[in-house]
Amino acid sequence: MRTTLIFTTFFSAFVAATPLHLLQARVTVAIAGYDYAGCYSEATSTRAFSDLSYYDDGMTIEKCAAACSGYAWFGAEYGRECYCGSTPNAGSAQVEEAYCRFPCPGNAAETCGSGGHLTTYAKSGTLSSAPSAPSTYGSLGCYTEATTGRALSSAAFADDDMTIEMCAAECAGFTMFGLEYRRECYCGNALNAGSVATSQLDCKYSCMGNQSESCGGDSRLNLYEFGATSVPETIDIIYAYQGCYTEATRIRALTGKAYFNDSMTVEACATACTGFTWFGVEYGRECYCGNTINSGSILVDGSKCSFSCPGNSAEKCGAGNHLDV
Repeated sequence: MRTTLIFTTFFSAFVAATPLHLLQARVTVAIAGYDYAGCYSEATSTRAFSDLSYYDDGMTIEKCAAACSGYAWFGAEYGRECYCGSTPNAGSAQVEEAYCRFPCPGNAAETCGSGGHLTTYAKSGTLSSAPSAPSTYGSLGCYTEATTGRALSSAAFADDDMTIEMCAAECAGFTMFGLEYRRECYCGNALNAGSVATSQLDCKYSCMGNQSESCGGDSRLNLYEFGATSVPETIDIIYAYQGCYTEATRIRALTGKAYFNDSMTVEACATACTGFTWFGVEYGRECYCGNTINSGSILVDGSKCSFSCPGNSAEKCGAGNHLDV
């Protein structure tokens, strides 16, 4: 006979402050009359440098420098591309060095940017005016999307190798960034109307590029602010365990709302059902909410609810056609 969890639950989930991340410096090729400026993103709606372009299947940093002589800045991108300009265009900003990772085809010991990123140099003495990314950022918690659009709408990109660090690098030059639905990154300087803090449990997806990091949820963002200190979040839920129930006659026992999670826990279901009188977990990963139990659903022996919760094997999450309520 299993031990049932008879409880008035007071679940207080404290999300620990995320450590601040420091961006790293790097040493690259020495070019006479120029200083290495770092790895830069492209501009918001144009090239970072748009005065002159040059392409060479044997590109090196030296060749790009020669093509851009007379310009204050130059950058090598995507291995074979070279761009020149007087200053980086709006939205282009210094990012983490790891994003400039393509070897130059004419000299594999040198780095020539990557897709959407440039290995850049500036005339000696001009770097004091260059935009750069803040070196730290802090977590603000889990946020909803805005009422009629994205919470952050200045820039966006997606990547199947998404991490928090990647999104931070891409959003350099903005005040805030957020990660959503495992692989999406959004940037902005302020939250749009209607975006508000919500339960951290709503940000339930791992980042595709790092399973130990959280990358939002369905219409939910893990939100960060450059220069900020991470803040804790507290979630309080009060419910009493009622037992193991069957489904109702030709209908679900609880029909107010449904929620599914491959990492389901009792607490996650309770959070999803906030505002409802009842909630129940079924078949391991299923959660149902309602204000009353539908006709035909009855209390049965607790042994009928035998499935462990995938997100916490110490908890029970119903069984086939049976709910822990």
